[in-house]
Amino acid sequence: MKIIIKNGLILLFIGLITPCSSTAEKQLDLSNAAILISSAIKSPVRETAGDILVEEISKRTSLQLNLSDNWNNKTIIALTITAEKELCGETIPTRSGDDLPEQKKEGYRIIHESKNGKDILWIIGADARGILYGIGKFLQAADFTKNNIAINDRFDISSAPEYEIRGLQFSKGIGNNPLANQWDIKQYETSMRNQVLLGMNALESGVDGEMTKKSELCAKYDIDFCLFTGSPDLSFEGADTKKIKSLKAIKSFEEQIQTLTKLDAVSVPGGDTGSNKPKDLISYVKDLAAMVHKKFPNAEIWFSTQEFTEDGMQYTVDYLNENKPEWLTGIFYGPHTLWSVRKHREKIPKQFKIRLFSDICHSFLCQYPVGNWDQTFAITLGRQGTNPRPVAYTKIAKDTLPYSDGILPHSTGVTDDVNKSVWMQLAWDSSTDVKKMMESYAKLNFKLDERNNKKIAQGILGIEKNWDGPIGSNKEIDNTFKLWQELERANPQLESNWRWQQLLIRVYYDMYNKKKFLYEKRLEEEANKILANAARMGSYKAMEEALLVLDKAEK
Repeated sequence: MKIIIKNGLILLFIGLITPCSSTAEKQLDLSNAAILISSAIKSPVRETAGDILVEEISKRTSLQLNLSDNWNNKTIIALTITAEKELCGETIPTRSGDDLPEQKKEGYRIIHESKNGKDILWIIGADARGILYGIGKFLQAADFTKNNIAINDRFDISSAPEYEIRGLQFSKGIGNNPLANQWDIKQYETSMRNQVLLGMNALESGVDGEMTKKSELCAKYDIDFCLFTGSPDLSFEGADTKKIKSLKAIKSFEEQIQTLTKLDAVSVPGGDTGSNKPKDLISYVKDLAAMVHKKFPNAEIWFSTQEFTEDGMQYTVDYLNENKPEWLTGIFYGPHTLWSVRKHREKIPKQFKIRLFSDICHSFLCQYPVGNWDQTFAITLGRQGTNPRPVAYTKIAKDTLPYSDGILPHSTGVTDDVNKSVWMQLAWDSSTDVKKMMESYAKLNFKLDERNNKKIAQGILGIEKNWDGPIGSNKEIDNTFKLWQELERANPQLESNWRWQQLLIRVYYDMYNKKKFLYEKRLEEEANKILANAARMGSYKAMEEALLVLDKAEK
């Protein structure tokens, strides 16, 4: 009887574990895949898509996948667009429905299909951009090791962007943020590509010597190229002089854009680079638009309401309501703006778009200053130190995005690199979890495994917590330092990765600042004890000894 029960238990145990084994996730091995790209994908994106896949896989593995023009390989990564029915004779998988992500502008679907003895991973874009965003999702979803590429055998995911405008400024760094000044155009492209893979569809540059090359890069990736340009100071001029200065500035801009073959938008700030009255600014932008549209008839024209007074805001609203200018695309909402973005949306006619020009690179004296920030950090790091703020900017984005048509944040340099990624991912899907965003950032930029990506995400969130509250009692600084030291020891291959180094430097700097603060605080307390005995030992002697103690801080 005991034997029967025992066997029965064994059989029961086997019965319990068998279903688990049968439902274990199978992995599709793509290590020997060939890449097949539909000719329906327009150039140059067709060529760019192939380059991205080959190069990004090579960065993550020792593998070099090849492009193909047929189905001879047993494993294929196939890139095509939704409108196509077949790719080189093979039927493209479709599904019924009228509101599918892969049917929407810039959307995509990625699905694995086993067919006729072949494994096909389809990346199906609604358009050329959708192909690039689908590749970005594939690179985030797949598992890469030195000799292997794997993805869930049942992989089937689709997505389309929530917000129409998803741009970023890539401009020169200044002060303690000069790294972008040192980039050659290839390094610039690498940084730009990482954001495209997260969903970027517009890049904004200042008027500089590299803008022609930047516009060519945008054409290569099929994203919009935008220029940010100021206006002449017309504040204290008579009507004739204003016209002369305006024409001179427009003529100069016309000469600067002559070498461009692509220009999709021009942005002129109302303030914080120029401080004209709304009447003068609008008149100037209207004339500028007329010039731009001669060469680039479809270029969008934007201006901001930065530094406008209440009267200026009302003048702008009245002008837009009365004139309904067809030359104007919309208003971008940035720092030093009197009205909230919500009030902008309520007051400005709906035909005009609103784009967020949120300041993501500054920590104080700015649009969104760091809250509960210890003065030690403010004094030593300054206004534009490395400032990953994923939690803070997630909240800000979710509060402001609903009143806009999308984003093109204000950024100078690279110290806000994490913040760029946060805004980009939220503009694609505002419900994205902040930890998931940081894991995506880690996987895309550091190309490590899931375990490391989770630890890096935790580490970036820890860096943000380092700035929350008094430095002397903030235990997160110690915890974050310990975590990053473990990550640094485990990943020596990332020593030359500037994003990695930037985060490490902040962590070490925070720890150094805390130790220095606590040390100097002890010296101050010791000096105060000496001064408290001045009546007994004499004031001169007390000050002399107290200064000797304080001098230790400089040694």
